[in-house]
Amino acid sequence: MQMDFDMEILNWMVQLGSQNFVMPGMKVYQGNSADGEPMASFSNAKLLSNADSDGEGSMGMTMTVAMETLSAQGMELQDFNLDIAFEKISLKAIEQFGQLYKDAMANAADPELAQMQMAMGSTALLPALLENSPVFAIPDLSFKLNGEPLNANARIAVNAEGLDTSTVMMNPQPLLQKLVANLNLEVSDVLMQQFGIMLGPQAAMLQKTETGHQLKFEMKDGAATLNGQPLPPLF
Repeated sequence: MQMDFDMEILNWMVQLGSQNFVMPGMKVYQGNSADGEPMASFSNAKLLSNADSDGEGSMGMTMTVAMETLSAQGMELQDFNLDIAFEKISLKAIEQFGQLYKDAMANAADPELAQMQMAMGSTALLPALLENSPVFAIPDLSFKLNGEPLNANARIAVNAEGLDTSTVMMNPQPLLQKLVANLNLEVSDVLMQQFGIMLGPQAAMLQKTETGHQLKFEMKDGAATLNGQPLPPLF
């Protein structure tokens, strides 16, 4: 395994810089013997992450999980890749959450009290979290399952300009109006047949194309569409 770190620790909750882990492969065998076929294996696995600050009270973070192959129970994933990105995350909100966690852990002897304290405190942090117009994205989720491809991406952003963040818990409608979201999914016909069994009636959301099936969801200004068709109002 190869590990690389280049980090700047601002506090116990915020670490900027990069962390990279690379593992050429691993095989898992049943019992204590390495004879025969492994129960599971993977090759060329990577976990890469990077975080930085914009100098204006926000931070961003990207993370990539990738594997050339992952085999288990007769199935094999090839070329697996997952990219995750956070943008405009309030450093103030992160620090406040860290203090909330410390305070809750002081009541660890009473798990119900600690859980209630975390739940109520997290709700109170929402205004600070929203104030910098945060973004959460999955720029890429892709793999091949037994040779059949799946590709997806998603993004959710909040435009906090003009939004009274102090009232969103009492009245979420203005927040929904400020959400911009999209989701794109493409799968081969073979995977669609396999996933269709698991999805049941929800499989009808995927639309037939020349190369397989796709789903496109978009939301803006409180209105949403699925595969280009408007959905009933959310509120």
